[in-house]
Amino acid sequence: MPLRLLAAAAAVCLIAPSALAAPPRAPKLTLINAGTGAKAPLRLALKKGTTQRISMTMLMDLKMSMSGADMPSMKMPATKMVMDKKVTEVSADKATIAMELTSMSAVDTPGVAPGMRDGMQAMLKGLAGLTGSYVTDARGVSSAMTLRPPAKASPAAQKLVSDMKSNFETLTVPLPVEAVGAGAKWSVEQLVDRNGMEIAQLVTYEVKQVDGPKVVLTQTVTQTAKPQQVELPGLGPDASARLLSLSGEGRGTITLDLTKPSPVAGDSKLQTSFKIAIEAMGKETIADMRLDMNIVTE
Repeated sequence: MPLRLLAAAAAVCLIAPSALAAPPRAPKLTLINAGTGAKAPLRLALKKGTTQRISMTMLMDLKMSMSGADMPSMKMPATKMVMDKKVTEVSADKATIAMELTSMSAVDTPGVAPGMRDGMQAMLKGLAGLTGSYVTDARGVSSAMTLRPPAKASPAAQKLVSDMKSNFETLTVPLPVEAVGAGAKWSVEQLVDRNGMEIAQLVTYEVKQVDGPKVVLTQTVTQTAKPQQVELPGLGPDASARLLSLSGEGRGTITLDLTKPSPVAGDSKLQTSFKIAIEAMGKETIADMRLDMNIVTE
């Protein structure tokens, strides 16, 4: 795979999904402000048999330089994921959620370079039909995640499923223990695992509106990562890659329906800058990239 496309693949596989990823470890939640007016605990109220279809579209634009030489801006193909969820069991404070990835594809996007969509589609091929389950408590904190690749998935698709586990751990928002009102604010610190790369993420939520089970939140995100070895799709057995630096920030809105397993709507923007050293055939190339991403959930 050409180094420029390899770097683009790194942006998608290592960085882009992490904006939505759930923590592989229990998140650290800190209440900053309980808000004003009438206060009540925010809790999921899931019923057995409840179903939900989630559609998530990621729009990406990549700017990069290779060993100091600026490259033309690379508009990435939009990717769209459609997932069905169903509440299969409910106990006093926990619910089991079954899920199926009905489609995962690269879609036609104006301005995308020839062949880029096909290359992205090849990476995503074989993911449709993925199934799994997890357990969530009433505060949206998940555990016991399992994923099962499609029966006819290729070895590459099976590897991608394993790498994506942290993304599907949950799409819910961790909620505070305390009762909160309008303007309440809390932060969630977590370590996100992406293809073996550890990203430290801090998300701050603020309550903008509560109307029955519907809760509208704003969120701000910051991300950092220490230098570390990374695995890139398409990287040959005699090549290696190392993350040198990463920083990101973003903001957006999320709408929760506390009777559903996942947010019912969202629109977030994230900008991430990162630098990767790729060593192949005795030569080291430094890829310096900035990824602008817009994630829309409905």
